[in-house]
Amino acid sequence: MNTKSLLYCIAAALLGCATLAGCNSLPKSNARNGIKYQQSTVAHPLGDSITSIIINAKSVKCSLIAKSDTVPQNSVIELSQESKAIFLYLLCQPVNFQTDKIVYGRFMPWTRFTCAKGGNKVVHVEFDYSLKKWRILDHLCNTIVTGDTGTNNEQLMLFAQELFPLEPNLKLLSNKSTK
Repeated sequence: MNTKSLLYCIAAALLGCATLAGCNSLPKSNARNGIKYQQSTVAHPLGDSITSIIINAKSVKCSLIAKSDTVPQNSVIELSQESKAIFLYLLCQPVNFQTDKIVYGRFMPWTRFTCAKGGNKVVHVEFDYSLKKWRILDHLCNTIVTGDTGTNNEQLMLFAQELFPLEPNLKLLSNKSTK
């Protein structure tokens, strides 16, 4: 092997090491169930600790907040791994964190998703499909942040309708919003 080939090999090795070392400084994304969530999209408006609880939750329960007498007040469903992945995908859409327009009306949630990581690490995510708003509450149910669901409102509503297929008000609201 001549000197010129040796120098090329050393240069290639150094370049490879520099490239691999630089990979550790790239922004991290959390991969779960094959879906990647960019921390910056969610973490900027929510904060790292809240984002960590939501994305790394050990259990996610969805409770239907009754709008009529036909639905029992204690309608609670534990989300499966697939449903949890769908919920995280819908929640982490960038459109949810772009605006928080002032709307005239009282926030009346239709569904509440409770993300529990363990102990006191609990975050509630509530959706009002008629106002097209969401809010995140801490474990004491104090509001932390609110935002608009925007164009994602219909998908979130259809997901809730899949979880609670017998809820008549979700069906009526879904039919009304798609027309």
